[in-house]
Amino acid sequence: MADARHGDGATKPRRGWWWIDYVGAALGILLAVLSTTPSLLSRTPLNQGLLTGLAFGVGYMIGALISTIARRWIPAPGRRVARIAWAVLGAATVAVAVLMVPAFRRTQDQLRDRVGVAHLTVTDLLVALGVAVGTAAALLLAGKGLAALQRRMALGFTRRRDAEATRATGGAAALGITIIAAGLVVLGAVGVGGFALYTEYSYRDYNASFSEYVKEPSGVYRSVGAQSALSWENAGREGRNILGRGPNAHDISTVTGAPAVEPIRVYVGLDEPGGWDEHAAAAVGELERLHADERSVLVVAATTGTGWLDPQAIDAVEYLNHGDTALVAVQYTVAESWQSFAFHPGAYRESTAALVSAVHEWWSALPEDDRPRLILYGLSLGSRAMQESFADAESLRAAGDGAVLAGTPYGTAINADLTARRDEGSPVGVPVLDAGQQFRWFADGLDVSSSSGTWDQPRVAFLQHADDPIVWIGLPIVWSEPEWLREGQRSAEISPEMRWYPIVTGLQGMFDTAVDLDGPDGDGHRYGSTTLEAWVAVASAEDLAPDAVDAVRQRIVGEDLPAGGDV
Repeated sequence: MADARHGDGATKPRRGWWWIDYVGAALGILLAVLSTTPSLLSRTPLNQGLLTGLAFGVGYMIGALISTIARRWIPAPGRRVARIAWAVLGAATVAVAVLMVPAFRRTQDQLRDRVGVAHLTVTDLLVALGVAVGTAAALLLAGKGLAALQRRMALGFTRRRDAEATRATGGAAALGITIIAAGLVVLGAVGVGGFALYTEYSYRDYNASFSEYVKEPSGVYRSVGAQSALSWENAGREGRNILGRGPNAHDISTVTGAPAVEPIRVYVGLDEPGGWDEHAAAAVGELERLHADERSVLVVAATTGTGWLDPQAIDAVEYLNHGDTALVAVQYTVAESWQSFAFHPGAYRESTAALVSAVHEWWSALPEDDRPRLILYGLSLGSRAMQESFADAESLRAAGDGAVLAGTPYGTAINADLTARRDEGSPVGVPVLDAGQQFRWFADGLDVSSSSGTWDQPRVAFLQHADDPIVWIGLPIVWSEPEWLREGQRSAEISPEMRWYPIVTGLQGMFDTAVDLDGPDGDGHRYGSTTLEAWVAVASAEDLAPDAVDAVRQRIVGEDLPAGGDV
């Protein structure tokens, strides 16, 4: 092997491009193995492969950094010791892999059983392995390329013999490397931003498209038509889905066996002229035109990023109230929720706050003994938007006659504050505050339907599945164990074999959020039928018979509807 000569005449073996750092490899393999342990949701072979490869890359980077720093004080071991160490690492890796593959398959199949997904096959395992190796190799080569560039720059500078020049050029080298690193960060941000911009343009095309299955309704009970200030074209695809579908009076009466009326739905699309205040005013204008003041229930709904509302949820409240309802919502972006949150900061909050304020002002002016019950509703980013429209939980509760908030994203202030104030001994997954007199949390529909005790009006219901990564995964999970995984706090819905590992659990959570809508209704981030149970508790007609509620339950649970939109 060629030697590189240093200024003192000593020689040092030059490492080939194939050289692997031992500490980096060991830590990378450890993180890769841990990445196969269970998390909140099951994973596809592709996702598992990408996760394992990424875990190896992160572990290798950290290990190589530790090794580089340690070599300043600790002499490198001899070749014989190094060979023994590599042999031990190789043998240990093979042994652990032999033990982990069956464990991985078993735990993933258990998670798949819970949501009715087929078990992993040998082909699935081979795909996961191949993707993992390919991802790890690609990351390793990319890292080596950057390291080679840094070494080449450093070697060029250290060849200068003049001390002052060496210091000057060393400073220049440090500056140059810093600039390169900053440039890579910027390029990465630009790449992410560019991808987000590209996908948003794609969503703009989607938003402008028309579904062949949804036809423009009359403007008698919808915010469209010749008498409306709003247009069908400007409603956007998700808005048109909301306005053009849903149960009619006949559908509702057929299910409940009781007389029903046509539900009212008002939706203001993003493409309508004006800003948030104008959109909110237009929504109130439509409520007036459609005589929403004569209905028994008025639902102010906060949408997700694309303008989507869960069809099972909004259908359910109409069934449960004989259609004697009015629903109002506005669209604030066309992007998916994560893009909306990251690249349109404040839009979700400002638009929802404007709508809530305008509707509440109009509703408050109605005769108190002859006005609809005002109910607030939000799912996912919509739940966050609704909560951030108020200064605190007490203001939210006092704004109307109840609220249903599902899948609240991690870190939302009101939910986090109430959870922190929970009664001693109650679990973080389903906290109890003041014995549930005002605010209640539910992990599934059965919890809602079986809840008892004094629950004062107005009622606020939080729905949060134990396996919903949107609710439970936040940045702190990378370096600290979350409370919901600790002894005495863990839900029975979480795999008993799930453990917290620094960095790894954060990576697992990132991949969980990518598949949070892939499961069936009632699992992960899907709350359709669970929301029905909350409506029963918070906003159903008092004269609806128990057998009618069961019929509605069967109708909503049996709806063959995709997750749709985004959350």
